[in-house]
Amino acid sequence: MSPFDDETPLDELLAEVIDLADDVVDARLAGGEPARRRDLIMREDPLSTRRARAEQFEDMALYQAAEKVAAARREAEAKVAAAQEEAAKKVAAAQQEAVKKVAAARQEAGRILADARRESASIVREAHVPAARTRNVRHRSLVLLAAVLVGLASTGLAVATARQTGESRMRQSLAQRTEMVAQGVAAEVSRYSSALTDIAAAVGAQADLEAKEFTAITAPIGWTGWTAASGVSFVVATDSAQISQVQARWRANGATDLVLRPAAPSGEHLFAVLSVSATHGPASGGLDLTAASEPAEALRLARDTHSVVASRPYRLLRDRGLPPAQQQLSTVLAAPVYTKSTPRPELEQFRGWVTLSLRFGDLLTESTSETARDVVAVSLRDTTAGNQEVLAAWQPPSELEEPTAMLVTVEAAQRQWQLQVAATDRLQPSSRSLDLAAWLVGVVITALLSALALALTGTRRAAVPRAKSDPVAAEPRHQHREDAPDLGPPPRSGKAPALTTRKTK
Repeated sequence: MSPFDDETPLDELLAEVIDLADDVVDARLAGGEPARRRDLIMREDPLSTRRARAEQFEDMALYQAAEKVAAARREAEAKVAAAQEEAAKKVAAAQQEAVKKVAAARQEAGRILADARRESASIVREAHVPAARTRNVRHRSLVLLAAVLVGLASTGLAVATARQTGESRMRQSLAQRTEMVAQGVAAEVSRYSSALTDIAAAVGAQADLEAKEFTAITAPIGWTGWTAASGVSFVVATDSAQISQVQARWRANGATDLVLRPAAPSGEHLFAVLSVSATHGPASGGLDLTAASEPAEALRLARDTHSVVASRPYRLLRDRGLPPAQQQLSTVLAAPVYTKSTPRPELEQFRGWVTLSLRFGDLLTESTSETARDVVAVSLRDTTAGNQEVLAAWQPPSELEEPTAMLVTVEAAQRQWQLQVAATDRLQPSSRSLDLAAWLVGVVITALLSALALALTGTRRAAVPRAKSDPVAAEPRHQHREDAPDLGPPPRSGKAPALTTRKTK
């Protein structure tokens, strides 16, 4: 029997065994004892006997050969059956061992696959963490930037709106204060002009004015509330040739201490022959008002217009001896005096002027102290001839660096006075402090808004399920073996599968 391996098919094995048995029978029949005997018989016996014996011998030989072949076949079949049984046992053992190895391999493969998936998931998470952090930081930065921009824009808008509202209210208040100041100054000038007109009318009603009568006429004034006035005088015009006669006449009318002091040796002179001081009662006259061009012009204009006239600003002649700090710019109100002895105005005789000297500083303080107080600053200018010189000013201690001011013009005895009224911090609080306070409040609100936005953003991101950001970790465990090789169910116990063998030379 030729060698064979476990992979040789069973049919081929049986055919080979039968061929071997036939070869053995042929060999024995060809060179064995039956052949020798057959030859001997055929040599010794006659032909008929040899034929009979040959037939008998052949039948026996064939029978013996058949028996041997049958025995060989039975032996071969027994060996084949034993070999098949042994091969089946080996195959079954091998299959069981293979099943065990496959199961162990499956477990090991599942474990390796699970470890690989966890490792890959970890790598993926680690790879996505920087990007996620970057996106998170970028998102939070955008939210913070948006909150800051919205807060600052809202604060700026609120500050601008508040400033506009404050400026609007301040301008309204300033306009009201300006109107009140202008009305106060105009009222004071009107009061002085009316009183001067009344005095001029009373003086004109006197047939022969005397000093005591002039004092009596000006007595009702009382000088209470007349702090801006320095005094009232009656002024007459004369030339140089009549100075002595005029002086003698008014001395005879009660001005016993009158001494006329002409300002120039020739020309027209305007002498104050009767005077009443606002502080000391009757005062000595004798001043020649032509020594200053401002009052002389006003007196001549009053005579020509038959109305009260205010002079251009100047320093009073009586004040020029005071220290410079005490000298104030002043004006003279002049009212012409006409005789009232005739009912016909065209026949009225001009007799002189009644003058009232006003210091601008005292006038402004008197007229604006109650209305301006410490909420506005007031300055006074005479703009009749385009002059912008400040005549007087009411200056509270709390004026702004860049105040908001309004201008108003007051008509004062044929002159135009301009009042500039500026707001102080009592009327217009400092915009810097208000803006700073508003910005501080806005910054605090913006910070709170930014913190709230960041907190809301972080809370929303923390509420997202972890499975959404880590899908591998969220997979069920039984899904980790989906990719394991399918080796099939283990073989059932019973008939072993067919054994296959492979020939080898």
